[in-house]
Amino acid sequence: MMAFVLVGIQQTQTHFEEITPTNEATEENSNPLFEIRAKKIDIFFEKIDAPLAGYGKKIVIEAEKNDLHWTILPAIARVESTGGKFAYNNNPFGWGKVAFDDFHHAIEVLAVNLGGNNPTTQRWYNNDKTLKQKLRYYNHVDKDYRKKVLAYMEEIENIAD
Repeated sequence: MMAFVLVGIQQTQTHFEEITPTNEATEENSNPLFEIRAKKIDIFFEKIDAPLAGYGKKIVIEAEKNDLHWTILPAIARVESTGGKFAYNNNPFGWGKVAFDDFHHAIEVLAVNLGGNNPTTQRWYNNDKTLKQKLRYYNHVDKDYRKKVLAYMEEIENIAD
């Protein structure tokens, strides 16, 4: 099981290092960082009055279940739809032209895909891919996409506890 953790900043570039998480995600998560992380995500979205405010726990649960860094989903949502403000068909992540039942469904589907747990998309997002590679596959059109997502990931990490 792999995840990413912020390890430092050099010349305004965020660096992430792969680590092995200590806890599996469950609906009743015992990870002491779980509540802190969920709250940071909610604050991140509340600051811009985004519809994804209040989904912090769901995002952390799904990220942990799928071996993703807990900030990647909200960072992508911020770039793609301003946190759900401009989500079309309940798709705050800009995941193709997919229509979702609701944001819960979108969070689950994106986490499964980015985590490399969907056989259809696994070749692009499995755990032998770095965060940099996953983001390149996710959006190869916007040359600054990776930089934008990483900046939001860092912003979320740096929200005071």
